[in-house]
Amino acid sequence: MKNIRLRKLIIIISFLLIPITFIYISPVIIILDSAVGIISGSFILFCILFLSSMFTGRIFCSWLCPGGGLQECMMPAASKSVKNNKLLHIIRHIIWVVWFGFIIFTAVSNGGYKTVNPLSHSYMGISLHTEGGAAYPIYFLVLAIVVVLTLLVGRRSFCHTICHMANFMVLGRKLGRILRLPCVHLKADSDKCIRCNKCSRVCPMSLDVEGMVKRNSMEDSSCILCGDCTKECSKGIIKLAFCKPEHTNRK
Repeated sequence: MKNIRLRKLIIIISFLLIPITFIYISPVIIILDSAVGIISGSFILFCILFLSSMFTGRIFCSWLCPGGGLQECMMPAASKSVKNNKLLHIIRHIIWVVWFGFIIFTAVSNGGYKTVNPLSHSYMGISLHTEGGAAYPIYFLVLAIVVVLTLLVGRRSFCHTICHMANFMVLGRKLGRILRLPCVHLKADSDKCIRCNKCSRVCPMSLDVEGMVKRNSMEDSSCILCGDCTKECSKGIIKLAFCKPEHTNRK
């Protein structure tokens, strides 16, 4: 339980720090800077997420993501599970491809990248005060989108549908499995499972964790490796491990 509380504390603090970190997670800043040939802080962060996810999967989503922190704050008010279907994945993939394609198009059409400036569009390190406070409307718009999605669709629905960072980690994870790299992943002893369904009920991503255990298939692209299911399992049969996932199903 201590790890769960620590994780939630860290991710909520991450949400509170958005006024400072907004430029690094913004899907807009990277486009604006690509248009003038600048490798921005968000460009660097997205590259780090892709590379690190080959070893850590989507742990960023459960421990450090500011948007995840906001959604976890809303859990008591909006705890409805999200149906984890293929349509949600398709929507997120389409949005990401269009957005990422536009970044590439913008950079290429303007002569490529010429300089690196991680603090571009910030004022003395404060993201939201850039351009005389012009980022504040965008900030509150993003917050409103996350809140409305969570209330209407369910917990962590932003992660399921329109998150622009998730696919970097999903692709990194897939590449890591192709290269057979050791990584953080779930593993379980299905023979000892008593089918209490506690693991599924606490999953913030609304995954059928019990079904994953039963199928002996603990790999899922929507899993953020929060470890909540490992702490809730009364038999202690679900664990987080760092090794080559020899027996995980490639989903």
